[in-house]
Order: sequence, then C-alpha cells, then structure tokens
Amino acid sequence: MNLGPGGECRHLLGRVIPLVLIAVAVLAALLSSGAGASAAPTADPIVADWNVTYGAPATVTMTLSGGVYTETAKTAVRVTGGSCDVPAGTVIATFTQTGAGSYAGKHGLWSTNNCAFSNWTDTTFSLSSDGNTLTAKLGQGETATFTKVQSSGVTG
Repeated sequence: MNLGPGGECRHLLGRVIPLVLIAVAVLAALLSSGAGASAAPTADPIVADWNVTYGAPATVTMTLSGGVYTETAKTAVRVTGGSCDVPAGTVIATFTQTGAGSYAGKHGLWSTNNCAFSNWTDTTFSLSSDGNTLTAKLGQGETATFTKVQSSGVTG
C-alpha cells in the first residue's frame, strides 16, 4: 500500500467520505420528516386546571400518578352550603378511569360550620366529548360541573 500523494489509501478515502456524508444527510432528512419516529403521546384530558363552583367559584387542579387522579384545591374552595373555605392545597377527590370518559372514586365532604373534614363519599365523573367539561355526581346527590381553564397561550 502506498501512503504517499496519489496513493491507494487516499483514493479509497476520496470515495468513502462522500458516501458517508450522503448517508448522514439521508438519515437526517428521514428523521426530520417523522419517518421512523414515534408519535408524541396524547395529553390526558383530565390533567389540567378546572374552574368549579361548589359554594363559590374556585379553581382546582387534576393530576395523575400511578393511574390515580387527584383533585386538589388550587384556590380556596367554599364548602357548599357553608360560609367557610377549605384552603388551597387541600385534596378534594381521588378517582380512577372506569371507561372511555367515565371515572369513579371518592370526594371529600367538609362541615358547613367550620370546614372540618367529615368523610369521603362515592363519586362518579363523566367527561364531555370535547374534553372541556367534567361532571361529578357525589354520593349524596349533589352535582358539580368543572370547566377546563383555557391556556392563554402565553409562556413565561
């Protein structure tokens, strides 16, 4: 093998390097067009901030961990029929998905006199087909309607 100017090694590299560059360009084009890439996961329609009126308007947030949704007060939440509020950060309900757009779990009940926690009641939830309204039917017959807080589109 001659390694000097015009030798066999230089001739071979002159052919291999352009082929490698072409292969890299083709691969980059395929990846940028989405070929071979997996689709982004669909966002869960429940995981969001929701406006709700219990005794007064409030905002709650729904989170998901380990297949269990948790409804947490984002602002103080007025106890229905009372004159006191449970503070922001209070867990209000936990539930799981039972079918397409349907959920079941437990919702907290608080005293109308002093907002002391009373007990948990069975609750079912149903999500509207557009994903913007969530209706809860509490064990004692009360209904609560949640409307999704729409993002302003402004990022910090």
